[in-house]
Amino acid sequence: SSTSAVGAAASCPAPQQDHEAWNNYNPGAAAGSGSYGGGGYAATSSSQGKGKGGKGGGKGAKGGPPRPPPPPLDCPTSLPAETADNEQVAFQYCTGTPWQLLGPDGGTFRWDLQDRDVVSQAEKDDIRQVLQNYANEHNIPLRGEFAVKLALLRGSYWVSYAGGISSSTGRAPGKAAGGPIRTAS
Repeated sequence: SSTSAVGAAASCPAPQQDHEAWNNYNPGAAAGSGSYGGGGYAATSSSQGKGKGGKGGGKGAKGGPPRPPPPPLDCPTSLPAETADNEQVAFQYCTGTPWQLLGPDGGTFRWDLQDRDVVSQAEKDDIRQVLQNYANEHNIPLRGEFAVKLALLRGSYWVSYAGGISSSTGRAPGKAAGGPIRTAS
């Protein structure tokens, strides 16, 4: 079974509420849930933010829920599904959570890691620029405390901003490989 996408655009909170809720987000409460463990987010005392190292599992300290995505990704159905060149865009806001397709149709998939050499460095550089342009146009943070991961579907592969490669179908949850699991909402 697959995870369905976040609700339709009509169910997204008003933009002012989105930003207000995000501004009140307490990064210390999600200690250890960053993209890479070892420190969580902006923990300020020596007793907070002590991850166990390695990649975080998508949950906060003590098994809490993953952090919410920052605006505008808190309402991914309101963003364009594709770049100016008609290539699908997806994002992941917390390691261990499914990748979410942007746009009104939504959907999710799990990353199915492929050899980094199946896509040339020149093509990765081009994809990185396309994703940077999309992020700039839609105010999506790719660096810093609230950074998210973006990927572009090109041909048979998802290619992330960082250069990672996944099959276009993703993998089934809990399996090493599998068929398509992207779902429309």
